[in-house]
Order: sequence, then C-alpha cells, then structure tokens
Amino acid sequence: MSAFDISTKTRGEIALDNDGKARVELLVTNRMGRTVHAHVRLEPSSDNAQAADTAWLRLDHSDLEFDADETSTLRVDVDLPDDTAVGLYAFRVFVGADTDNPDSDFARSEPIAVRYAGKKESPGKVPWMWLALAGGLLVIAAGGGLLYWWLTRTPECTVERSHYDDDKGECVCPDNASETTVDGVQRCVCDTGYEYDATSETCSKASCPAKFAVFDESKGGCECPDGTRKATLPGGGEKCVCDDVTKSYDPRSKTCRPPGCKRTHAVWNDLAGACECPPGTHEKTVNNRPVCACPDGANYDPNTKRCVAIADLAIVDVRLTGRATPLPISTKYRVDIRVMNRGGSISGKYHLAARQKIDGTSKLVQTWENLPPLQPGASAVHNFTFTAPLQFRELYVYIKPLGEDADSGNNEFTTPRR
Repeated sequence: MSAFDISTKTRGEIALDNDGKARVELLVTNRMGRTVHAHVRLEPSSDNAQAADTAWLRLDHSDLEFDADETSTLRVDVDLPDDTAVGLYAFRVFVGADTDNPDSDFARSEPIAVRYAGKKESPGKVPWMWLALAGGLLVIAAGGGLLYWWLTRTPECTVERSHYDDDKGECVCPDNASETTVDGVQRCVCDTGYEYDATSETCSKASCPAKFAVFDESKGGCECPDGTRKATLPGGGEKCVCDDVTKSYDPRSKTCRPPGCKRTHAVWNDLAGACECPPGTHEKTVNNRPVCACPDGANYDPNTKRCVAIADLAIVDVRLTGRATPLPISTKYRVDIRVMNRGGSISGKYHLAARQKIDGTSKLVQTWENLPPLQPGASAVHNFTFTAPLQFRELYVYIKPLGEDADSGNNEFTTPRR
C-alpha cells in the first residue's frame, strides 16, 4: 500500500480557460498510520500527453503535516504562456514523507491532464443596426434583470470574510474559521493551523518551515506550541523542540513527553530526534537487551544521568562482649557490628543478619531490615544481645545489599570459634 492516497476533485481532462489558466484541487490522505511531515513537488508526465513544463505550475504548499489517516487539500495553479501550442499536457504530484525510509514512504498521483484549445480571437466589427437592436434588447433585459435582482438579491454581510448561506438563510464564516473582533472590526479569522486564501475565500491548512510549528492567523505567522522552542537541526532545517530536550513533542496530544527509549538508561535528544546513550556510557548487550552501560567500577545514577563510582558495603568489625549469668548452661553476649561504605558513591538500603552455628547447623538470631543508605566513607554500628548455648561455636554475620548500587564483595564476617 502506498504511503499516501492522492486524487483530484475533478475527473478526466481539465480544460484551461481562454487565457490558458486553471486551478486543480487534489486530496492527499496519509496512510502510514502515524503522524508524519511530508514534502510535495510537481513532475512532468508524458503518459498519453505532452509533458507539462513545471514552470507553468505553482503549488500552494510544498510541505504538509499529517496526523494518521488525515486528508489535506492541495491546489495547483496552471498558467500557460501565450505562445504555447494547442494540445494536451500532463503532470504528476509527488508526496514524500520525511522518514528513515524515503525510498518507500512516498506516492505519486496518476497523470493529471490539462487541455489547451488556444486563445479565442476577438470578434470583427458588427453593423450598426445590429448594435442598435442589441442595445434595445439589452435595455429590456436590464429592466427585467434589475427587477429580478431586487426580488432575489443576496443580503450584504457585515462581518469581513463571511458569506451568505442560502440554506441557513444567514451570513456565515468559511469552514475552519470563527467570528472575532480584530482592531475593533468583526472578521472571520481562520482557526489555528489554517490560513485565509483570498482567491477561493476559504481557510486552508497552512504549512510552516519549522516542523511542528502551527500557523496562527491572530499572531500573524507560524508559532511553536507551548513548551517548545524553534531550533536549527544539525542536518539543516528547523524544528520546534521541547524545552526539555529529553522529551519528544507529540503533535496528537500537543504535549512534550518521554518517548520511551528501547535501550536501558538511554535518553531522548529532541534536537537529534533519537535516543542516545548519556555521556560517559557505551552501548552493550546484557541478557539480550541493549543497555547504556558505565565503565567497570561505576554504576549509572538515573537521578543525575551519569556514571558514579560503585558503593562498597562491608562489615569491618564485629565485637562480642560476654558476661556470666546465673544460668549455668549459657552465656549472654552483647554483639556490636560495624558496617562501612568503602566505595565512591552512596549505597542503597541493605539488610543485616546474624546466625549462630551449633554443631554444624545454623540458626537465625537477629535481623535488621531496610537499613538506611551510607554515604562514602561513613559507617554505622548495629548491636544486639543473645544467649548462646554451651554448644555455640561461631557467630556468622552478613549483609544482603538491595539494588544495583550495592556491592556484595566483602559482606560477611565470622567470629572466632569458641
């Protein structure tokens, strides 16, 4: 299926007037299923006719903005020079989408044929009696015509650009326009995205040099949507980009929003129109997924969007302080555990647990859940008291890091055997 459907409003050959002029209107429909910017040009065609010189043709728009399945109207003005030979001339309309696949995302219209019959010669002199007779008939016709006009005259519209609608019996604005006051004068002003064509007295869809810009007649030109600004693209041309270049402008919702990059940690660059890995990272594949990865020894911080040194949580000291109790079969201990972040960035939250080993088996005696993060170089002491049976041999303390910013290298500690 073609990227666009192109059809003319008039079927068959188009006849030029005595001066070799005509206007051809075409309907162009976007069939790509998404919003797209397209460019338009005219091409001569020699299919069953002489190829029309593109210098005789003029487009009202060379660029079009489409929503999915949207239809726009194109107008081509034909103006043949006086010395053009009588005959049939043809041309085509080419519409191409600005995508990564320009060789496939385009369409050409069927040949559009215009027939030129030549200029009509002025009539020769007419005898005076015929002129007199004609004059009398004209007087009679004028009188009847004046009476008919008086009875059927169209009321004059007071709002600029409005016209009288016979079906509604009132003056109305053209389609895609509304009545407003401009400098104290009532006028039909075209809706945003449309401009007034004085020749056809209609509001037609306007195109702007900058992509996503919208024509606003009340402001007198093309304007970028709210939250965007006009920028020059690296490859040339202009585009309305989001003030936050990590977001993409969505013309359907008319908002800037994150586009959803496929690569993990990738960031949208609205100027480049693509997702890019942040500075300091490189693309690699992890578990069959593309990832913007940091160098060894660093992790990606999504808040600052940069690589930071990895946190290194470690148990650096465990002290057991015992004291005798009245119970002859056990000893009570106070245990102090010091945990330190020896890495270069703040750690994530972590769990801490202690188990006692008795005759080859272990038993959980204490846990700490969701302990707060530690800054680089900072430490925290956690303590508890437990009663060890006579068979007690060792106390095993370990850290369970949470999240990718914690290191599980040096995270366990075993007391000496007793």
